[in-house]
Amino acid sequence: GMRFVGLPGIPGAREMRKTMELVWQTDPWDLRLANRKKLLAAGLSEATARAFEDTAALSLSQQTILVDTLDQLAGVAGREHLIARAIDAESREEAGTLVSSVALMLRFHRQQGKLAAFLPGARMPVARTAQGELVAVLLADALFWTAGVAEGAREFAALYAADPARTRQLWVVGEASPGFRSGASALGWETRDRWQL
Repeated sequence: GMRFVGLPGIPGAREMRKTMELVWQTDPWDLRLANRKKLLAAGLSEATARAFEDTAALSLSQQTILVDTLDQLAGVAGREHLIARAIDAESREEAGTLVSSVALMLRFHRQQGKLAAFLPGARMPVARTAQGELVAVLLADALFWTAGVAEGAREFAALYAADPARTRQLWVVGEASPGFRSGASALGWETRDRWQL
């Protein structure tokens, strides 16, 4: 529901670099088969793996980045929810945002705290940490508490209102205004901004 000002460049680029080298050096058909094998090994059905391959909103490079990133998050439950979101992506922009967000979730997993599970519900990835916190990563260079953002934030918060987590955090790549911080806090979400690329 929430839409924000986009970031120039590709958030999560550091996490994607090795995968892009693989993409450039591998035959597309071999890459497609390798992605399918990883999805099947992760427990997805053949039908789901093929639906993912046929997703028009994702290029083969983006598919490979997403599959490789999820592979590096082995042991984190609920990764299938992210594949389902990718399959349902309605535009290249939405798909690209999902890929970058998942790459940043991998960074969070490595730098901030281990993730235990990805949760269903929102269009953007939301995860539970090993300590039981809820975390989401927002790709935005500036966040303001406009009427549209407030409405989207309320819808987002309602999805997880019944969750028992005591701490809910929005990790923002850019800067959040005081109004956004206050509005998100009223909905039970702490904002941590200026999370550098």
